[in-house]
Amino acid sequence: MAVTDGTERNASPQGGSEPLRAAERAAFGEVSAAGPAREPTAPDATRAAAGSPDRAMFVQHADEQPPTLIAELCDFIRHEKKWWLTPIIIILLLAALFVFLQSTALGPFLYPGL
Repeated sequence: MAVTDGTERNASPQGGSEPLRAAERAAFGEVSAAGPAREPTAPDATRAAAGSPDRAMFVQHADEQPPTLIAELCDFIRHEKKWWLTPIIIILLLAALFVFLQSTALGPFLYPGL
């Protein structure tokens, strides 16, 4: 199947060199570079209307701020019922806190016997 942009001259079945119309190109199995033209269907026309509920919902979701990491983690634990992860996350956060505090002035007080 040959692809043409509609501006080049193609040989017609009669041997001439005139531009082919869209109907003739379709008859020969050729497709334009822009693809086949189609009429918008009724659902497409109504969906494209400015006041459609789909568009309003899309705009509403686009304007929302993305959730933070902590909010995402809490939602994950709550919705996926991963309650067993809570103690692991708390211990990891405490370990990270100790590592951070070790480099501050409070570091010597964290491990008094060493």
